[in-house]
Amino acid sequence: MKKINKRTCRPFADPHLKMDPNNGLLISDKYSYIVRTAVKIIAGQKLLLIYIYSREQAASGQQASNRQQASRGLVEPSQSTQGQSTLGRSVQSQLDRRQPAPLFTIFQSKTEHCTLARKADGSSVWFSSRFKNLNSDYFFEDKCTFYTVKDQERMEAYCSRLNSYKLAASGLSSNGLSSNGLSSNGLSPNGFRSLIRLQDRIGERRRRKSKSKGPEHHTADVHPSFFAKRVKQLDTAQYHDGLSLL
Repeated sequence: MKKINKRTCRPFADPHLKMDPNNGLLISDKYSYIVRTAVKIIAGQKLLLIYIYSREQAASGQQASNRQQASRGLVEPSQSTQGQSTLGRSVQSQLDRRQPAPLFTIFQSKTEHCTLARKADGSSVWFSSRFKNLNSDYFFEDKCTFYTVKDQERMEAYCSRLNSYKLAASGLSSNGLSSNGLSSNGLSPNGFRSLIRLQDRIGERRRRKSKSKGPEHHTADVHPSFFAKRVKQLDTAQYHDGLSLL
């Protein structure tokens, strides 16, 4: 069973995808998170990459990040006032189009999953909580929506091939969409079901395997709240050393 190589995956964590801040999904406050997807071959494995963005950050265009980049000298001085003004407008236009990085990037294989989360200070941390429990928030999927139908179809196509559950019993059609049809924006309200089922099955296999080895080998998914508790007990160096062992 080939494990996901986190070191190799890290460069794929932020694809710099473009999103229109005027898109209705970003303006509406019905959802807190926007989901994009991709399928890539990384270190010889075909992985589903799930990018989860803050809706508010995507809508605002991450203005704070733009100002920080400008302060680092991205707007270079020009010999003439007119040239400086032109260059400044050009660079500022590029900064305005900059998209925020995903809050979470999930790397999903057929046998495991891991998530790279970005903290407020810009650092990142790996953990193994399931999608439905991300951000210490149960039923996390209810706060998410896909950016496009293609993002949804990509997730369902990848996960449905790996799920062995009976479609008839689950109420899904062969393409993984709800038999009741799509919502008004073309996205299924149960679009994340195939991913949740796959991760639940992986978790169940882990529990059975751990149980067969005995209680001393038992392991469970690490919930994000674990890090909040541990950081109070460990200093910064110990905390990061501990994370590197996950």
